[in-house]
Amino acid sequence: MIDTMLFTPQEAEALPPGQWVIDVNGEALCLVDTRVGWQQPMFMHPGGAAFTALDHVDYPLRLADPAPGWTCAHAWGATECGHCRCCGTVLAGCGGAW
Repeated sequence: MIDTMLFTPQEAEALPPGQWVIDVNGEALCLVDTRVGWQQPMFMHPGGAAFTALDHVDYPLRLADPAPGWTCAHAWGATECGHCRCCGTVLAGCGGAW
């Protein structure tokens, strides 16, 4: 079971893709699998405009989940890596064999 507070990048890496967290400064971040530089998990900022390596966010993090019953309509479109800009779900691939 994953604790609700995370203190290290190694703990964050164990989260499932699409999991949202709140950093110590109150910023929401979504864990996504990326191919930024190389295959690696990174935190996507809301709107999908920026990604940050797991060891470059401000810890501790606390788990954050959408309101019960909420489902994403994926209306914001996808990032260049194919992640929904709102919820982090992979919608499409970047092309080529992964």
